[in-house]
Amino acid sequence: MTRLIAECSGRPGPWKIAAMVLSLALGMAAGADSLANFSRFSEPERTLRLRPDDAMALTTAEDRRRALVDPTATDIPVMATIARTALRSEPLTPVALRQLAVAEVMAGRQASSDRLLDLAHRLSRRELGTSWLLINRSLDQGDAAGLARSFDEALTTSAGAAELLSPALVDGLFDEGVRGALVPYIRSDRPWMPAFLRSAAAGPDAVSNTALMILAAGGLPDTPRYADTDAYVLTGLAARRDFPLAARYLRKAVRLPAGFTTNGAVGPASLDSRAGPFGWRFKDGAEGSALAGDGNAIIVRAEADRRVPVSDRILLLAPGRYALNLRGEVPDGRAPATAEVALRCIGSSTTDLIVGPAVIGTTSGPVNLPFAVPADCPAQRVEIVATGKAIDGEGELTLSDWRIDRL
Repeated sequence: MTRLIAECSGRPGPWKIAAMVLSLALGMAAGADSLANFSRFSEPERTLRLRPDDAMALTTAEDRRRALVDPTATDIPVMATIARTALRSEPLTPVALRQLAVAEVMAGRQASSDRLLDLAHRLSRRELGTSWLLINRSLDQGDAAGLARSFDEALTTSAGAAELLSPALVDGLFDEGVRGALVPYIRSDRPWMPAFLRSAAAGPDAVSNTALMILAAGGLPDTPRYADTDAYVLTGLAARRDFPLAARYLRKAVRLPAGFTTNGAVGPASLDSRAGPFGWRFKDGAEGSALAGDGNAIIVRAEADRRVPVSDRILLLAPGRYALNLRGEVPDGRAPATAEVALRCIGSSTTDLIVGPAVIGTTSGPVNLPFAVPADCPAQRVEIVATGKAIDGEGELTLSDWRIDRL
């Protein structure tokens, strides 16, 4: 965690920014769990005019004030006085103990601050400000396990904690120690983890670290709550063009056969929704659609005189010469459609691999499409575009016997 701690102690980084965002919300979060105390929380200044020593109003007003202006050394006596006044009114108030802990650490009394913070934590596991200070203490101490434990507790017990804390935790995933500390929480299927992982996978800077963390956990728990998480991760890796890690993730985390990204077939692996963009994706629109047919086939449909992209997937072919083989046939009794099959490199100067693109018509004969993958083409996108040839209504074409052969 050395790099992570250094980033926190130096120039403002993602964790410091997250701390500022959190501080702005502490005034809104404090006391929100108690409807009976709503007026003391929502209008603390008004409450203080009636009851100057009201603990909740004092601490809420102080949180809101510090959310706007960071405390300085000259503020220490004021902070301590407010916190002690609140404690005299309502002894063992967690927020007041947390605020007093801040005043103590700013005065250089770390041991006293730690005792107050631990007491606040024992009194309430739902006080978000205390959780955040515990997280920062773990950072200062290089305690990745303690950091993960505090995040887990806050995200499990505090309403609104996910919105406030998850971005900071996502930003911390670059640190291997943090990722390793979170692995047990993936394996134990903590309730906040699925949403957190989807959020992390959506960030272009965090998706690779998210994938590495899931790989370290040996994959995701086999529960419905994670049903779309693998696809989120793989979509993010594809967008980042981190194809070597995507291939490893497909093999080790999703546990799909390694060859499915190179054979072009329409089978169980390439139709598995967990594969994300590395499996066949079918569109279902008013002007055209596609779906998997029986066996190794894709059925494409398009309205008359409409040319519509209906299906695509990503392949991971090594450099070399290949041939894409398939067969096109209009089912008996159906109006005709044609299909264009294009194969293009992703993330390289080479564009079309199958020049044309190849048009597959109504013949039932086999189609052989040779192509070459250059060295600067780490991944390839197959796309099917359907065109309706009916005079009126929808045309249909079945594309079967998909196979890629190395020449």
